[in-house]
Amino acid sequence: MHSRVVQNLMVFGIAAWMLLGVYSGALNGGMLLDDDNLIYESAVVRDPHALPRIWMDVNATTDYYPLTYTSWWLDLRLAELFNISDHFNVSIHLENIVLQAISCMLVWMIARRLGINAWGAALAAGMFALHPLQVESVAWMSQRKNVLSGLFYLLSAYGFVRGVMETDRFKPTLYSFALGMFLCALFAKPRVMTLAASLIVLAWWKGGVLWKRRAALALPFLALAAPMAWWTMHIQKTHVGTSLSIFNHTLPERCVIAGKVLLFSLGKLVWPADLSFAYHRWNIDTHVFVNWLPAITCIAILASAWMAIRWIGRSVFATLAHIVISLSPSLGFISIFWHRYYWTADHEQYLNVIGFGLFIGGTIGAWMEGRQLFGVRNANQIPPTIASSAGSPRDRVSTSSTSRARGKSKQTS
Repeated sequence: MHSRVVQNLMVFGIAAWMLLGVYSGALNGGMLLDDDNLIYESAVVRDPHALPRIWMDVNATTDYYPLTYTSWWLDLRLAELFNISDHFNVSIHLENIVLQAISCMLVWMIARRLGINAWGAALAAGMFALHPLQVESVAWMSQRKNVLSGLFYLLSAYGFVRGVMETDRFKPTLYSFALGMFLCALFAKPRVMTLAASLIVLAWWKGGVLWKRRAALALPFLALAAPMAWWTMHIQKTHVGTSLSIFNHTLPERCVIAGKVLLFSLGKLVWPADLSFAYHRWNIDTHVFVNWLPAITCIAILASAWMAIRWIGRSVFATLAHIVISLSPSLGFISIFWHRYYWTADHEQYLNVIGFGLFIGGTIGAWMEGRQLFGVRNANQIPPTIASSAGSPRDRVSTSSTSRARGKSKQTS
């Protein structure tokens, strides 16, 4: 236990050192886009007595992100206390970097708990920390909502892995912790509601013969996410402005948008070149066949990964499913105000890098250990419990015990 804590702290220290080196130029960065409206000129952030209003008045802020606004409110109170209000922007940038470093450590911890070796886990954590797509979330002050909600997202996922996935024994304390952290994540940014579905995918990917039982334990997360999803859409329509005629797209148009956003995002995730603050709005004319090609391509990729499970295991499809789920709020089926200006942005992929990093780290880790990639079965191996790039040793043990017990039961009968 002591050595594991030391390893975790070392990962945090290395991540913080790397992130400070990479983002040092952003520490004195000024305002971008809506930073002034959300932070500097926000009445609830400026008012020392507005903390209850942040939580109780849903119209007090543009979007209902009470935990994120509370963090900014606390930042300004501390800046005023220590008479450093002139450097308020530096403290926000620095805190974003620290939050990113903690999240990096959590990715490492989750990877290790899922059975990925140290090098593979380090690669997954490093990708999450330094992937070029993360720059918008870490360096942009108002994207505190991304790094803060991402921190609680990962804390919740870690609690679920520890409380549900590791052994046959259910751990109610860790499970309750996971639910509590998920609720905090929702209050930081409701977009993290996608974790509920991603946990079901995780249970299917890593849950062995008990995956259905473990997936069922993700249903309370869906129950927490559902009202927040409804409330967010309500706020977008009545308070932000998505009821305008410009957002009245037909279902075929929304399918075209979804295909283009998904394929474009996958491309940037794998090859992050020519990145931009925002990307132009594509033509979505449904009468032009070429506009349907991205959607057709995405369906073909998902179908191929599903049909290939027998040969390459579940990891590829699980990773793609996590990406689709994480992007689902911005695929165009739900009207979001910033779709008025662009269909997608790099900060929308913040959570995607987690699953992508775990897949790459698990695959490289398996290769380094001499195991077959993707969990493909081998005649000289015991069939793996978890068909993935990095099966959990604990699940293999627990499932082997279950199999022996079933064998004895059949012999007795």
